[in-house]
Amino acid sequence: MKKNVLLLAVTLLFVVVFPSSMFGTAVTTPTLTVTVGGNVVDIKLQIVADKVDPKLLHMSGAWEQGGLSVTVGASLNSDPFILWSIAATNFTSAPVAFSALFSTPVVGGPFNKLTANFNGSITDGLGNGASASPLSNVTSLISPSGSVVLGAPCTYGPSFPTNSQGCPGSGSYGPGSVTFASYFPTSLQTNISFTLSSVDAASFNGAAILQAVPEPTTVVLLGFGLVGLAGLARRHKN
Repeated sequence: MKKNVLLLAVTLLFVVVFPSSMFGTAVTTPTLTVTVGGNVVDIKLQIVADKVDPKLLHMSGAWEQGGLSVTVGASLNSDPFILWSIAATNFTSAPVAFSALFSTPVVGGPFNKLTANFNGSITDGLGNGASASPLSNVTSLISPSGSVVLGAPCTYGPSFPTNSQGCPGSGSYGPGSVTFASYFPTSLQTNISFTLSSVDAASFNGAAILQAVPEPTTVVLLGFGLVGLAGLARRHKN
């Protein structure tokens, strides 16, 4: 009987501590794509591997042309998370759309919680009001078995009302999160897009984080495992 209790306890703990996710999933290459006025721009990216964490890459780059400029930066980790930033200026006579798509491969899993947030500011160049609307930050998980999406478009700027799905007047959003059935995504990506008014500047930064949160069944199994070990220890002591 003691052997059966020990086997049960060890088996339950093995399921919790060593899930099948330890064998990993297929991955892709970290990418950063920037568009200005609806066109992909050629940003010469500098990519540097972190000196402490080999899975962490730091990306940065800039582009400037015809009164328009954009600077981007990101730290991407396949563990997985994305820390991102973008700054843009528009010195033309009309509003211009900007966007940046950050993507990193995902290893391990399964994961069941996605969290995202961002904040930023707008500079009014002429004192006649500035806006970055419509503004959207959408974070997604991609895999052959399906996708999970977090985020929604919203308005941002002194001349625009705020939307209940994000972007309060303070220029920040979140953290917003969504939980879902555990699965193995192959990539994590977040897209920031906004239309910047004429002769103005804007900057935003944010984060997208993927987590594995213990589900109720897992917690119960862990409890049974610990109870089994505790009972076994008491019997051995007696």
